[in-house]
Amino acid sequence: MRKTSQAGYLMRHRGWWVLRYRERVGVSGKIKSVQRAKRLVPVDAEHKTKASVRDLATRELEPLTRNVAEPLSITKLSDFVDRVYLPFVKQQKRPSTCRGYKQVWSDYLAGRCKSEWLREVKTHHVQSWLEEIAREHNISKTTLKHVKNYLSGVFRHAAQQGFSMEQIL
Repeated sequence: MRKTSQAGYLMRHRGWWVLRYRERVGVSGKIKSVQRAKRLVPVDAEHKTKASVRDLATRELEPLTRNVAEPLSITKLSDFVDRVYLPFVKQQKRPSTCRGYKQVWSDYLAGRCKSEWLREVKTHHVQSWLEEIAREHNISKTTLKHVKNYLSGVFRHAAQQGFSMEQIL
């Protein structure tokens, strides 16, 4: 695995200290380098200068420097579902189940969460998706439970396959 070490770039943006850095991620099964940005702390009396937030930036970049996760395991939710989960379902489940899973993904979830990074999805994100789905589609509680269980299966399979689920950055 490639050894990386980076300091990132600290900048002020709209009253916040922001850390910009590059990260190797998997997109469509290929490793790419993407630029990321993360808010650290608001600019205040305690955090006036770059030097005052450098330790925070170093802590945020440590997992990248240690190479905690394989680049291909850092992927977007839609890429994981299309490339890993649905083929797994097709191989392991009945055709009717596979068809139902594809329908749940395309009808309720694909447009809503396709651009989310798999490891950055939190419980409150999923809850807001479920609330939006219930509000927009006027579906029954049972259908909403099916959507919830589908997402549970996706994230469980991601964890079992070693995809980066923990909050690294």
